[in-house]
Amino acid sequence: MLPPYDLPLWRYMYAARQSAEELAYQEHFLDNDIRQLAVTSYAVTLLLIAMTLIDLSRLAEEPALVNGVAIKIILMFVGLGVTRIVAIKRQARVMDLCALLYMVLFAIGLLLVHASNDYSGVRITALIVVFIYTGHYAFPVYASYLLPAMTILIVGETAMIFTQNRADLVLDRPVILVAILFAQMMSVLASSLYHRARYSIFHALNQVKTLSGFLPICASCKKIRNDDGYYQQIEQYIAGNSDAEFTHGICPTCAKDIYGDFSKKKVEKSR
Repeated sequence: MLPPYDLPLWRYMYAARQSAEELAYQEHFLDNDIRQLAVTSYAVTLLLIAMTLIDLSRLAEEPALVNGVAIKIILMFVGLGVTRIVAIKRQARVMDLCALLYMVLFAIGLLLVHASNDYSGVRITALIVVFIYTGHYAFPVYASYLLPAMTILIVGETAMIFTQNRADLVLDRPVILVAILFAQMMSVLASSLYHRARYSIFHALNQVKTLSGFLPICASCKKIRNDDGYYQQIEQYIAGNSDAEFTHGICPTCAKDIYGDFSKKKVEKSR
């Protein structure tokens, strides 16, 4: 197991460790991740409810908003369903797939809503940025797992913005594109830093567990048997499983046993 900061930051964008180590890492945080996914899903549902109520208040003036209302309601139930599936299955792989499915459907829903209504550039940009930040900050999965959803949304919205000839969008095209790409870049960076910090905690806890419990030690030479079945000097074993470094000396009791009266005479002469 490599120390966390020996790996480059980009390797925390995906499952870069060995499969057994990666599984242990994900299982360690699984309960917390399930709760985090549930809280995020509930928060997004509340946001969708608020936006649905806003659109319903304007439905008489803009009948085209009915499509957006229907899509928001569908996404509410999808989010609650995903949360329920993850809570029942309680598997890291299932959680990753459910998060990806939810984000892909959400991205497609946003594209359909924006395509069926003449929303302002400010609203379009705000929703895209909120989507990107929520996906990478709130969902406890690697950034690369959400890449399909982010690609669908960013490419789709960019194509839509650059093909429409509305005056407000034409002027704001460069600003909208820069804001979206910057949000994606910073979100991926934050997600990688988050996973590196979590992995460092997992790595530290494993180091502590290595030095806890029963250690097989030779009753005669005091060597410790490592995980590979070989015996090591106790200082070598501890140094290999911690940040401790050893300096060697001889205590007074051992000096007396080894040197006898010579050590006593040496002490008296030094006085």
